[in-house]
Amino acid sequence: MAGCYLPVTVIETHDEHPPKDTPATSSPLRTCNRVDCTRRYDQITQLATHNAFAWADDGPVHYKKPNQMYPVWKQLDRGVRGLGLRPSPHFTLTDTDPHDVYVTHNTDLRGALGQEPLVNVLHQVRAFLENNPSEIVTIFAESSVSPEAVARSFEEANLTDYLYTHTPGTQWPALGAMVLVNQRLVVFNDSQDPNRPAWQHYLWDFVVDTDFNVSNSDQFSCGFYRGKASNDLYFINHFVYKDDAGILMPDPALAVRANQATVVYERAKDCWHRTKRNPNFVYIDWFGLGGALDAVDSLNELPRGTTP
Repeated sequence: MAGCYLPVTVIETHDEHPPKDTPATSSPLRTCNRVDCTRRYDQITQLATHNAFAWADDGPVHYKKPNQMYPVWKQLDRGVRGLGLRPSPHFTLTDTDPHDVYVTHNTDLRGALGQEPLVNVLHQVRAFLENNPSEIVTIFAESSVSPEAVARSFEEANLTDYLYTHTPGTQWPALGAMVLVNQRLVVFNDSQDPNRPAWQHYLWDFVVDTDFNVSNSDQFSCGFYRGKASNDLYFINHFVYKDDAGILMPDPALAVRANQATVVYERAKDCWHRTKRNPNFVYIDWFGLGGALDAVDSLNELPRGTTP
C-alpha cells in the first residue's frame, strides 16, 4: 500500500474552536470525569475515540473515511476522555519531513486519507484542560515518529505542566489527587524507543486490549489480545470495520448498531464478568451515533471490587 496515495490538502487551522474560558469554582470538587473524584484512575470506565482526530469530511482537513463526526474539542466537551492519536511524519508528494509531526490514520497510505499537524489536536486538548479544571484526559498514541518528536509537539502546545507520570507497580491515584496537583494528562505510547520520556508510558506495559479485527459486531470478544493479562488497564476495542476494496475502513452505518447503549453496556459487563477485569476504556468510532456514553455512565454506577 505504500505507493498508493493521493495529493492531500492540509489546512493548518480549525473552523470550530473551544468555548471561551469559564471561571473556576471555589466549591469542593465532587465530580471528576463524570464520577466521584475519590475514585482511582484505574477504578472507572471512560469513553475513548478511535482515530479521534479524523472527523467528518466537512471539517477543515478532508479526512477520507473519517472515524468521528466531531472535532476533538467537541468530543471532549460532550464526555469523551480518551483520545486515540497516530503521530506520523509529514507526508508530502515527494518525501517526508522528519521534523514535522502530523497525525494520519494509516501511515502506509502516506497521508492519503488526510493529515494535519499533531499540535493542532493538542491545542484543543490544552484548551479543554484549561477550561475544565476537574477533568483528566488520556491519550493513546500509536506512533511512527520518535518519542522526542512527539514530546516537541506537547511542548509546543504548552501541555508539559499537565503531564502525569506513573511509577510502574504503584497504585494509581484518585482522580481528585491528580486534579489537586494539576497533572491531568495521561499519555501512553506504543513506541519501544528506550529514550521515551517517562510520561510517555509504554502502552503495552499498562494496557491489555481486546481484538480489534472486527467486521461485524457479532464478532466482539472479551479475550486479551495485546499486552499482558496482568496489566493495570483493560481496554475494550468496540468499533467495526467495513472491508473497502481490501482496506478496512470505519463505517457510520455499522457504528449505529455497535454504539447502542445496550450493546456497549452488555458487552462491557459481560467482559467484566468473563475476565474479572473492570473495563477501563471503551474505544469507539463515530461518537455521537448511539448511546455509548450513557452505557459508560451506567457501568460507572456498578460497584468496583465485584463482577456484575
